[in-house]
Amino acid sequence: MPPLSYYTIGEDQGEDELPPAILPLTEEGGNAIRLLTLREPSSHEGETLSLEMHLSTTSEKYIALSYEWGQAEPDDPMILVNNRQVQIRKNLHEALRQISEHYSFYRKQRHDFKCPHCHGSVVDACKCGNRPEKDCHEKSLGPWTNLGDSSFWAKHDPPRLWIDALCINQNDNKEKSSQVGRMGTIFSSAKVVLSWIGLPRDGSNDALRMMRTLSMSYPELPEFVATGGLTDSLILSIASLCERTYWRRVWILQELYLAQKYVVMCGPESIASDSFDEALGQLLDLSLRPFLKSYNIMSRSAANAMVVSKRVSGLCSLVRWLIVVVNADFQATVPHDYIYAILAISSPGVIDMLKPGIDTTQIIVDYNKTVAEVYRQLLQSFEAGPSLMNHRRWLLKLALKMGLSQEEGVALLDSEHSKRCEVAKGSKSDLDY
Repeated sequence: MPPLSYYTIGEDQGEDELPPAILPLTEEGGNAIRLLTLREPSSHEGETLSLEMHLSTTSEKYIALSYEWGQAEPDDPMILVNNRQVQIRKNLHEALRQISEHYSFYRKQRHDFKCPHCHGSVVDACKCGNRPEKDCHEKSLGPWTNLGDSSFWAKHDPPRLWIDALCINQNDNKEKSSQVGRMGTIFSSAKVVLSWIGLPRDGSNDALRMMRTLSMSYPELPEFVATGGLTDSLILSIASLCERTYWRRVWILQELYLAQKYVVMCGPESIASDSFDEALGQLLDLSLRPFLKSYNIMSRSAANAMVVSKRVSGLCSLVRWLIVVVNADFQATVPHDYIYAILAISSPGVIDMLKPGIDTTQIIVDYNKTVAEVYRQLLQSFEAGPSLMNHRRWLLKLALKMGLSQEEGVALLDSEHSKRCEVAKGSKSDLDY
């Protein structure tokens, strides 16, 4: 998780009777979470985004947000949570602004909706068979493919959001460790994950529209490309989209891997996960390699690594995930997360003859630990035997990614190896005796 200083409550909190911006979290069978609901700002709030926080559990229908935190800046924007000022980083603010605009557009459409049977509206109340007007409106909608479809918002009206920066008390290490340990459950329980990759640039709007098209039609892609239907500029835009820094976040491995469904959002454009995966899969068909100048860029992109990893669901041990993190250069703001972010997607029972087993139950999420202590805990979780030194090379690379020096990594690795050798010698002596 990102630095503790991120979650900053404004000093001017208004009247004392207002609820706090972050409600105390009570444990309800271990499923307690905070959720946020978008609300219409009052006239004196102007354009300020306003959210209402309430306590809930993972059994409630909600949307989880996946995004980059970015660097904190003094001029980061303010929003209202329970009518109290809270400062959030620009990228999160941009994501919330876009979600709010999508939802506001849906509300206007719903307000203007006229029932085809009785011509009633939300304002007048539909009279068809005593059905609520919302139900009548929903029945007029088709399946959704992106956030521009009213059918998406009809299923999430009002949208209840889980956002780590606001729904976890970033100033409480104990709560933070507990909630991060449950991130796998939180993201797998969400009805949908919104994957915010940032504002439009490098032709991203056209890129996402083309990907939606590719996912629905054009089975003869080589001919489509050869005849100019898919231009070089569009291909470059799609490649740029797949290479955004968002895809290098180590947390997305868990967030999107466990998602029931996710939606890639980039500015006002979006695409559902099945369409995104289908389009990327078609573009990376080997038959297209001679036609696409950016084929290698897309095939090596972190976005493609994410799509490919989902196809081997349940077959990844912690060791394999760690090797992916090291070799694909995934990034984390807090060094602990290179390990913590992938615990929930690691299968402890994987039969893997080439990789050592790891007892993941020995790795306890605790942000009070130093980086060296977290790294040592990982080494101690390896199965007994020589496997530790067989993986010395990538383990030392991981130590460097976590901010340890080469000397510190070597010392920790050698120390743990020596302890294992002593234990092995003791066991052999006992057998000889």
